[in-house]
Amino acid sequence: MATVAKLFATKGTRLTEKQLARYPIIVAGTDLPEKDAVYAFDSRRAFNDWVRSTKFADKVSHANKLRGKAMKYEKTDNTAARERQKLSVDRITNELKELSRRTGLDIASKELLLKATVERHPLESSIFDPVILFDRPTTTGSFLPLLTCPMPNLGWFGWNDRASCALAIFGGVVLFQRTWFRGGQAWIFSVPYGVTKLADIGFDNIASSAIFL
Repeated sequence: MATVAKLFATKGTRLTEKQLARYPIIVAGTDLPEKDAVYAFDSRRAFNDWVRSTKFADKVSHANKLRGKAMKYEKTDNTAARERQKLSVDRITNELKELSRRTGLDIASKELLLKATVERHPLESSIFDPVILFDRPTTTGSFLPLLTCPMPNLGWFGWNDRASCALAIFGGVVLFQRTWFRGGQAWIFSVPYGVTKLADIGFDNIASSAIFL
């Protein structure tokens, strides 16, 4: 029998970071039914039972399909894909820095990131869409903009076991403990500009792959 979701934070059973890290699936973010809560599931069955009753079912289904398609390429030569992903990340990083210089806004500020995405100039395209990872518990320090395509190895960018904070511009992200979307999972669902401190959900410095939601 699968254990029902345990609730961490303002209601239910309070779990420590160490206890949360033992659960294979964690759900967090700023767009959950319970405000300031983290859900911990001891099995995929428990997670699936929960998600079917939420508005996230389609996003989870889509992410799982992307994961399945991407994993078929694990044993192939991914040199070209890796280089394309690195070029995309470099482009986004450089455009964010240019926007920061042009506007005088800090590169990790809410104002700048919204200007780069959902509140962009009507005659300009978005610089990027999904999520930024930071190597500090807050939105400071070095950062890695994630792509809308699955990212099977954050080590391609020097980011394995490095992320301490996730900032979702909209939508969210699922982070995996191991490369190629294996190991423990942290599903983060957020409204625009939702910040999740990964230590609070037992996922600090352990993310190695990611899929945009």
